[in-house]
Amino acid sequence: MNPQRVAEVDTCWLDANDPLSSRMGELMAWLREVGPLKPQTLCETAKGSALEPLIDELMTDLLDKDDSWDWNAEFDGAVKQLRDDWQRRRWQELATRPLSSLSAGERQELTELARS
Repeated sequence: MNPQRVAEVDTCWLDANDPLSSRMGELMAWLREVGPLKPQTLCETAKGSALEPLIDELMTDLLDKDDSWDWNAEFDGAVKQLRDDWQRRRWQELATRPLSSLSAGERQELTELARS
């Protein structure tokens, strides 16, 4: 968990059909608002906020990790997965529409997504 790296995640990558996406979006917005935090100060900063239970749950999961856990590698992998999943969803969304209904920007985006 790298709260100080939240700026690297675009909220549009969250899947609106995922039941946790709205809570994660709220968490990301809150982290951007309070500024860069380290995991050690995250719980204290969240005390009294609506996100305190979610952060407590996430921090409990952290306790299960040993010292060899590579947080940056895990974060990088999660961000890549979020972005890849979003690209797949976005490509499907654009590809199912008639080509004539797409704007020039959307056609360009569809081409770029097809290449990735």
